Amino acid sequence: MVLMGCQAVLMDLEGTLLPVTYVRQTLFPYARTHMAAFVAERGDREDVWPLLKEARRLLGDPAMTDDALVKEMERWIDEDRKYAPLKLIQTMIWEEGYCSGELQAPFYGDVRGCFQRWREAGLNLYIFSACAVRAQKLHLAFSADGDLCTFISGHFDIRFGSKKEPLSYAKIAQATGHQVGDFLFLSDDAEELDAAIAAGFAGLRVARDGQAGPGVVVSLCAV
Repeated sequence: MVLMGCQAVLMDLEGTLLPVTYVRQTLFPYARTHMAAFVAERGDREDVWPLLKEARRLLGDPAMTDDALVKEMERWIDEDRKYAPLKLIQTMIWEEGYCSGELQAPFYGDVRGCFQRWREAGLNLYIFSACAVRAQKLHLAFSADGDLCTFISGHFDIRFGSKKEPLSYAKIAQATGHQVGDFLFLSDDAEELDAAIAAGFAGLRVARDGQAGPGVVVSLCAV
C-alpha cells in the first residue's frame, strides 16, 4: 500500500484534485468578466482599495484611472500573472460567484471518497497550491460534491515558498508538527515531486489523463 508508514498527505490542487481546465476556462474568464463591475462597486471597500493602490504601484502609475487599471488587471489575468493584489481580488470575485451559485468547483469524482477513507485511517490531509489559501477554501467549500473543507487539516500557498524548492516542503512539515518522512506528496507536476522528494517526502505523480506506471497513478483510489 502506497500510504504504508505515512501519517500525512500533502496534495497539489490544480491538476491533481481539480481539473486545470476549470481554472483556465471558468475561473479566469469569470474574474475577467466581473472585474470592471467589482472595481466600480467594491473599490472603496476597506479590504479592496489597498489592493487597487498596490496594483497601481506595481504598474508605476499611482494616479491611474479605474478604467485603465481594470484593463491592466484584465491583461494580468490573460497572462496568468501571480501578483498578490490580482490574486486577492480574483478570489473576492470568485467568492461572490460561489455564494450566488454561479460557480461550483468540479473536483474529480474520486476525491471525496478518498478524503474520507484517508481521514478514517487517521491521516492528516493538507493542501499546497499556488492558489491562495482563501481561494483553496472556497473551491473546497463550494465543491460539486459538497463541502470538502472538513477533511483538510491545513492549507499552504506560495507564501511558504516555491513549489519547486525543497525548502518549502521542509517548512510545511515543520508548520504541521510532522517530520518530513511522515508525508506522501501527490502532484501532477514532476518538478514539484522532485522538490518534495529532495526534502524527504515520499512522492507520487497523479496523471489524470495519462497512464499508470511506477510512481504514477491515474486515480486517487490507487493510493
